[in-house]
Parts: sequence; structure tokens; C-alpha cells
Amino acid sequence: QSSCEPCDAGEVALPGSSECSPCSAGKYASSRGECSQCEVGTYSDEGSTHCSLCEGGQIPDAGQRGCEDCHAGEFALLGSETCHVCQPGSASHAGSSSCTLCKEGRYAADVGSSECSECPHGTFAGAGFSRCSTCSEGSIPNVNQSSCELCEAGEVALPGSYSCVTCDDGTYAPSGSGTCSQCEEGRYAGKGSTNCSQCEDGRIPDANRAGCVTCDPGEYALSG
Repeated sequence: QSSCEPCDAGEVALPGSSECSPCSAGKYASSRGECSQCEVGTYSDEGSTHCSLCEGGQIPDAGQRGCEDCHAGEFALLGSETCHVCQPGSASHAGSSSCTLCKEGRYAADVGSSECSECPHGTFAGAGFSRCSTCSEGSIPNVNQSSCELCEAGEVALPGSYSCVTCDDGTYAPSGSGTCSQCEEGRYAGKGSTNCSQCEDGRIPDANRAGCVTCDPGEYALSG
């Protein structure tokens, strides 16, 4: 051979070499010369002329020879050097490019959560919440457990309840009450009442104060 031949791009040869060798994975040669190490956050295959960015959800492996997925509970943007953990109130599966906020009625309490958990009965959480909260007295979680709604008048609920309870005969409750109140003497209320009422003239509340009964012959009663 009468002349020296140049190596192809991605290959190099030391002085006096009889053949060219490809750059190893994790390095590159864009022109004839030395193999250079890929920059941080990039990778290359053997014999590469340039280094590439990993896709979202992946980062270069230890030798920058390829890409590996981030673990569940982590994420990485396009070209990231390292994976980042999801914050409370969000979660991710393996190989994610972002964390997803927990939906209403679900929560993630810890850093690096792989999934969101359902709120327990009697509690609620908005989107992106890290914990579930208890509704105040007189209210319960709505169907989606995303917020609280007041009990109807004549119904009550203690803090942490998941259903409203109807007031019994002789008791009443305005909307948003935690307990039913007993009717005063001389007044009555049927089941699920919002207030107590007076009996008409000639009638008095029955023993349970659930309604009115008529006075016996020879007796009378005035309203109020």
C-alpha cells in the first residue's frame, strides 16, 4: 500500500496502526482523530459519530452505553442526567417522563410514590392531595370523595361519618348539624324534622313527641 487511508467517522487508529478501530460505546469520534467521552446526560453505541439524548423517563446507564428506565415513583425529562422523585400528592410508573397528580378521592403521602391510594371511608381529598381529611360535623364526603357536602335538614353526621343519619321522632336538626336536638316540652316533631311544632287546641304531644293526640273528654289544651 503506497499511501495512508483515513478512518471512517466513528473510528480511530493510533500512529503506526494497520487498521481502524471503532470507538467504544459511551464515546464518539465526529472526525478522524481520538474518541471522546460522551457528555453528561448522553450515550452512544459502538462506532458512533455523535452522542444522543435519552428519551423522557430514561437516563444514561453507568457507562453511557445505553439508556435505562427510571424506577416507579421517579421521572426524567428528555436528556436528564438523573431521575427525580415524585413529590407527595403525585405518583409515576417505571419509565415516566413526569409525575401524575393523584385524582380526587385519592392521595399519595410519601415522596417517590408509585401509585395513589383511595381515601378511607368518611374522608376526602382534592386532586394532588398528599393526605385525606375528615369532613366536619353535619357533612359527609360526596360520591367522588373530592369534597364535603352538608347533610339535609333533619339529618346529622358526626366528624368522619360517611353517611347522614335521620333524626328520630321527637327530635330535629337544621342543615349541617352534628346531633339531633330534643323537642321542648309541649312540642313535637316527626322523623327527619327540621324543627318542632305546636299541637292545635285540644291536642297535646304523644309520649314520644312524634305527633299529637286529642285530649280525653272533659279535658282541654290550648295551643302553645
